[in-house]
Amino acid sequence: METVNLKDIFSALSKQIKIDYDELASSIPHNGERGSGREEVVKELLREYLPQRFGVDSGFVIDIHGKLSRQADIIIYDRFIAPRFKILKNKYLYPCESVVAVGEVKSHMSKIELEDAIAKLKIVRELDRTGNGTNTARSGYHFGLESKLSPQNNNCDAIWTFIFCLDSPNLETVTKNLAESLKALERPKWPNLVCILNKGIISYRSNTGLVTDPREAISLYHSTEDEAEHALLKWFMLLCQDICNTHITVIDSINYLQSPHTKVRNHPLRR
Repeated sequence: METVNLKDIFSALSKQIKIDYDELASSIPHNGERGSGREEVVKELLREYLPQRFGVDSGFVIDIHGKLSRQADIIIYDRFIAPRFKILKNKYLYPCESVVAVGEVKSHMSKIELEDAIAKLKIVRELDRTGNGTNTARSGYHFGLESKLSPQNNNCDAIWTFIFCLDSPNLETVTKNLAESLKALERPKWPNLVCILNKGIISYRSNTGLVTDPREAISLYHSTEDEAEHALLKWFMLLCQDICNTHITVIDSINYLQSPHTKVRNHPLRR
């Protein structure tokens, strides 16, 4: 029986993405267009390899109260659980109940860029996936769970967040900058994973080893230099594993229609 080496496949893919990034950097002088190009490379990768139930796009995430995220570079959403709402030619609003992950894409992980990404992802984590406390956790499409969604306490109920970057200072420096940036935030608002394509990944360590849930963390974790070529593989596998376990829920359509300012008029029924 023939076998394949997944590490070799993703190592080759990492090299190809590096080539794509370098071509964009040299051929697109306008920073805004270059940023869009970086995002497209990552989105195409995710579309190619993620399970088909997931859609990948850019746009905005909204909750039942009408609260809105800032424009997100990467939105991964469940195609079958909720509609998306078109607001511009190629921009959509995604109900937070159907969104399983949001990511920010950077070319170089300076401290300023890191803090900008954390601030954007924090807003996503503050959106209300509970539907005012009424949404029931659901895994897949055929059954519901007994518990209510609780993103504050349960990683599976929260939108998974990540930062993807082409390059950075050494991982030790980025990890120290990350630790400093996280001090002012509650743990449920911390990003799950940082991937730096030419360096490695940064996440968390628990008593049992590498974890992506900051609630379980006893320290930050970063990979070693000799693992750099496999950073993309680790990022993708951890992302895919976690979003496949993320709880989703059907949106409360009536309350979404009332958000934020729809007037309601009642008329008595004749008996």
